Amino acid sequence: MALAINICSEVYTEHFADLEPVLERLTNLIIYEDTKIQESALSCFVLLTEHFMNEEGNLMKICSPDLLGNLLTLVSSQDMSSFSETTTATASDINSGLVFRILATTCRSSTSLMTQLLDLGLCHILDSTLMQLSCDSVVANSRYSQQVYNIITLVNELLPTLPEDV
Repeated sequence: MALAINICSEVYTEHFADLEPVLERLTNLIIYEDTKIQESALSCFVLLTEHFMNEEGNLMKICSPDLLGNLLTLVSSQDMSSFSETTTATASDINSGLVFRILATTCRSSTSLMTQLLDLGLCHILDSTLMQLSCDSVVANSRYSQQVYNIITLVNELLPTLPEDV
C-alpha cells in the first residue's frame, strides 16, 4: 500500500488512464476491515482528489458513485460514543479525518459531485453525527474537537460562496 500512496502522490494527468483500472480496487479497500489498509486507501484518495481538484473530468472518474457511497458509509457507521472513553487518537479517528478531507475537497472542487453527495444523504448523515456528538455528553477533548472541526469544514464547503462585495 505504501507503493500505491507513492504512485498517487506523483501521478500526472497524462498518466491518469494508467491509474483508472486501480480506482475500483482502492474504492473497495476503504471499507476493508483492517484500519491500516483503510488508512492507506484513504490516503491515496486524499492525494488524488487534491491533485486533480482542478480537473473535473478526472475528479469525476476518481469520485465514482461507489467511492462516494463508501465514504458516506464510513462517516455514518462511526461510533461517536468512543469519544468519551479516551483522549488519544485512534486509527478510526485518523480515517475519519481523511474521509472528511476527501469529502471537503470533492465538494469544493465539483458542484456535480457535491450534488451527488447531497442526493446520497450527506446532510442527514452530518446532522445525525452532530446530534450524536451533542447527545452523548462527550467530554470536551481534542478528539471531539477535531471531529466537530472536520464536520464544520465540510459544511463550509457545502455552503455557497458569498458575493465579493459583502
